[in-house]
This record gives sequence, structure tokens and C-alpha cells, in this order.
Amino acid sequence: MKNKYKDDVDENGYPLDKGYLEVGLPSILQESIDKMKVTNQLIKEGKQCLD
Repeated sequence: MKNKYKDDVDENGYPLDKGYLEVGLPSILQESIDKMKVTNQLIKEGKQCLD
């Protein structure tokens, strides 16, 4: 199977970067994803997040 994408791909030919799944989402979902990203970064840094 030929790769459809230029970047690194998994065994099925889909990109490892799943950012394309976030394109065109309703704003409320995008806001939620953005908050989760911030929270995950805080957790990785060992900080508490109580928002």
C-alpha cells in the first residue's frame, strides 16, 4: 500500500500525527480539546491542575 501522507505513517498508511482529526470541529469541542492539552502538559510537568 502506498503512503497517502508525506509524514511518518503507521502500518495502515495513516499519519502518526492525528492532528488532522481536529480540523473543522465545532468550537465547543475544540475548546474542550485545547483544555485537555493544557491539562495533560501540566500533568507531564508534575504540576497540579484543579480547573
